[in-house]
Amino acid sequence: MPPILHTLNLPVQALDRATRFYEAWGLLLSPRSKPGKASFFDLDHGLTLALYPQAQVAQALGVRLETMVNATILTQQVASEAEVRPLLEAALNAGARLVREAEAQPWGGVSALFTDPEGNPWEICWNPRLMPLR
Repeated sequence: MPPILHTLNLPVQALDRATRFYEAWGLLLSPRSKPGKASFFDLDHGLTLALYPQAQVAQALGVRLETMVNATILTQQVASEAEVRPLLEAALNAGARLVREAEAQPWGGVSALFTDPEGNPWEICWNPRLMPLR
């Protein structure tokens, strides 16, 4: 299955400030948002804009916060937990670098992180509360 982009994850320095900006710009804050932890905005065609604190993203990527630059993490949402590992393997076989194996997440799903050969971060994610585009 080719990658299907589902979420644009933006690391931000100040989550509250960034959230207020996107709301003022006209985006509607999703009830799935977690105050102080993550802000979600549903966009067209099933795409989600997700804002996360930079420190949280740096930790997930295994990099020092001081070296963190603004980067978008592209997320492919899959329909089942069983789909995460095969997609990760396909990316690794194509030349991706593993950042984090597929593992259970505190929010109830499973995700894995890798970077493409240029260092761009990708996440493959199964979230039981979200359905992916097909």
